[in-house]
Amino acid sequence: MEREIQQGIATTTLSAEVKDELADHNRDRSKSYHQEIAHFIEQSSLFEYVSAMFGASRVLRNSDHVDPDLRKELLDQILLCWVGFCQVITILSRALAGKGRATFEGIGFMLGSTFDNADLETRWQTILKVAPYNIVNWFHEEVFSKKLGPLFVNHLENNALLISDLFTRRVLIIQRPPGWEEVIKRFITSEHKNSYALFDVHSCLRHELRIGVSSEKAAIQIRTLTATAMAKHITGKKKPDQKLVEKVAKKIPFNSKQEPDKDMI
Repeated sequence: MEREIQQGIATTTLSAEVKDELADHNRDRSKSYHQEIAHFIEQSSLFEYVSAMFGASRVLRNSDHVDPDLRKELLDQILLCWVGFCQVITILSRALAGKGRATFEGIGFMLGSTFDNADLETRWQTILKVAPYNIVNWFHEEVFSKKLGPLFVNHLENNALLISDLFTRRVLIIQRPPGWEEVIKRFITSEHKNSYALFDVHSCLRHELRIGVSSEKAAIQIRTLTATAMAKHITGKKKPDQKLVEKVAKKIPFNSKQEPDKDMI
């Protein structure tokens, strides 16, 4: 019946504008757009994947007046891109450890000079260990601004994806938006004493204490949190007491002259 009506319209003396409007009445205008996106996703390379992620990051960073739910969804997708990139490094890690360099779909990776004297197994394990740190170091400046701090905190408290959590906590420690200290402290007290995530937070805090501290207040915050993480690992208590934290903190120097971590991809 619809086909007959449409054919009948085509043979009437109605104007072309009216015919076009009637013909387009039930047309899904987004269909062709969706097809183009699907084609891009199917055909795109890792380089284009990263370029699209950078574009999305800049959009989020400048999205002050966008619906909050859309901003949350966009951050989730950006962090999933970080996870995907980490998976690529994991897949390439054995070849990267063996040859010192590897490429995949337009993006190349090369090991830093500190890997030169390490054996193959040590190089491989180190690449896997430092991959999350490198990814945050490469990408977080593209997306983060202080006003997005609550959005990162919300993601951290409402998601259970381990790698994504590692990224988010590292961003909070490096950027230190308002309230970051309490978020990290809650994590430390709730985490198991031998967890990798606790080790990762401790490593990031120590690294920031060595090279990333810009004020005395930040140094005190980071040293206290570092001591809390160490005390948690030593005792396994849910919440290490203040006396123990202070005792451990005294052994952690301010503004250490130690060299920063150099295991870089």
